[in-house]
Amino acid sequence: MKSDPTKLNQLELAAYEIKFENFIKMCSEKDIDVAAISHRYVLGDTAKEFDESIRRLKNAGLKLSIAQENRIYECAELDGLEF
Repeated sequence: MKSDPTKLNQLELAAYEIKFENFIKMCSEKDIDVAAISHRYVLGDTAKEFDESIRRLKNAGLKLSIAQENRIYECAELDGLEF
């Protein structure tokens, strides 16, 4: 079975979970509905990391506020964000 080139493999996922530990904790908070970040690049250094961050935001049902863009993205809009 061929792996999906847009998703992190096991080694990449382990590194992602260390690198983005605070982001992952924020996504698991029960008392927030908007994840606030300064810039889009905070979501990842690569397209795969970016996509993983978007997936986690969507799974948590969170909106995303990007200060540099002065915009709040609804959960349904997250698929349209690009790296």
